[in-house]
Order: sequence, then C-alpha cells, then structure tokens
Amino acid sequence: MNALITGASSGIGKAISKLFYNNDIGVVSPTRQELNLANEEEVKKYIKQNCQTGIDILVNCAGVNVPFAQEWERILQVNTLTPALLIELLSPYMKRQRFGRIVNISSLYSLRAKEGRMVYAASKAALDSITRTAALELAQYNILVNSVIPGFVLTPMTETNIGLQELQEIEVRIPLERLAQPEEIAELVLFLASRKNTYITGQSIIIDGGLSII
Repeated sequence: MNALITGASSGIGKAISKLFYNNDIGVVSPTRQELNLANEEEVKKYIKQNCQTGIDILVNCAGVNVPFAQEWERILQVNTLTPALLIELLSPYMKRQRFGRIVNISSLYSLRAKEGRMVYAASKAALDSITRTAALELAQYNILVNSVIPGFVLTPMTETNIGLQELQEIEVRIPLERLAQPEEIAELVLFLASRKNTYITGQSIIIDGGLSII
C-alpha cells in the first residue's frame, strides 16, 4: 500500500511516516519546499505529478497553529480546505480499488476553547465535519474516513506555542500526568489506516491521556 502524509517533517507527522515505513507502507511525504499546501494549484500539480501510481492511504497531518493569529485565509486553506481537496483528488483511485483509508489529524481545540485559538479551533472543527461527511459519501466504496483528536503532544509546535510553566500546569491536569509522545498518536493512526480497521468510519477519536473527561 502507498500513503500520502502531509506535515511529515516533524512531530506527529514524522512519527506516522516512520511507523508506516516500518510496516512496509510506501510513503509520499512532501516537504514545505516541495509542496505549498496553501496554494490550491500547486497541490493539484503535485498530486498529478507524484501520485500517478495511486494512493491507498491519505493522512492529512499538516497544520498551522499561530496563537492570536487572524490569518483566516492561510490557516483555513492549510488546515481545512487543502485536506478536503486532497480527499477529492485521491478518492477516485480508492473508489476504483474499492479500498481506501483517510485519517485527518484534528485537535482537542476543535472541542475545547482557549484564548487566542479562534482561527485554529474553527479550522479543526470544520475538519471533523468534513471527516463525517466524507465518511458518508465514500462508505459504499469501502473507504473509511476518520479523524484523530490528540490532546497535548510533545512536539516542536507544542513547545513553541506553550511555555514551559504552562506545560507543567497542563501535565498536572492530565489524568496520566504527562504529555503524549508523537509515536503514541502514530500507533492509532496506523490502525485506522490499515486493513485491520474494517468498521470504524466517520469518527473523531480523542487520544489525550484522559484530559477531556475531567
């Protein structure tokens, strides 16, 4: 099987790419220099040139999260519109094969509020909605579509956006008393994207160490 993974240069995306490779899944993982996810025409061109052999698995992991940013257009394009476009571009092959797995990486901010995260939260909530609609539209072709909602994960983005003191305060609130490792999120994504997943679709699955239940 072959997978396209966006945002695979670091953090969760990098962990997913490595885990897929170790499980004999071919990985296409363009860098920011190779593919500008904020440009629709570049996305179409890249898919046409690099995915001719077909993509069985799509993982929309790339995301822009800039606290207090008002860059609605760029953030929505990368976090919401481009994932929808990639589903549209890659699903025809999956339909012909009557097999496909699509996993969208969402965020706990799609469910919870925090000052300064308005644009990011809106983009991820929309992504969860896209997940459900795509799951309905593609189910008849044996294409399963889900989103994964991580809580706080120890990634460069988390370290950049949240200071050390706040991270320590967050850890105390998490029932498991620690942030997730990217590899733990990747394991869930691997299952949802594999042939072992035969009946889970249209779901937004929270993996947050229990934070959302308190």
